[in-house]
Amino acid sequence: MKYFNYCFFILSGLVESKRIIYRSCEKRDTFYKQSALKLYCQEDTGGIPCYVAVDLDAGPNAVVGFITITIPYDIPELEESDVRKMMPGDKKRKGIFGTIECFEVYPDYRGQGIGAELLQNSINHGTTTPNFLAMTVHVLRKDARAMGLYKRYDFVEVFKDENYFHLARYY
Repeated sequence: MKYFNYCFFILSGLVESKRIIYRSCEKRDTFYKQSALKLYCQEDTGGIPCYVAVDLDAGPNAVVGFITITIPYDIPELEESDVRKMMPGDKKRKGIFGTIECFEVYPDYRGQGIGAELLQNSINHGTTTPNFLAMTVHVLRKDARAMGLYKRYDFVEVFKDENYFHLARYY
């Protein structure tokens, strides 16, 4: 009987697992908010437009999360000034910025590390970009879950306004 319970436990765990892969967005990809995917995720045009998480158990194009970043980011002058104030080292050094434009994980898939994997991929792009200074993001003030994720990945608050926290991760 113990053997049966042990095997049942292992098999039930296997049934529950999801096969998630990470890749660039493709034309046939679908997301529960299809308009968001179409707005932010275009086919790769040589930049870093959109990185997706796909649940292969739901289908080869079943996007369950995505992140879009822009490198280089034409940072507004006032924002650049605030970002540079918090920057370690030479605050006048030349370089480029990036920004996270949109980042979302399907609600049923949150808390499984998918957002962390997508964010880490974007951070890695900054690390491999020559003369990269900082990645920025604007987070809704009411989104405590997102704030926690960004802080775990060394984003710091640069300033806040009525609706958003403005964060940066320095390189």
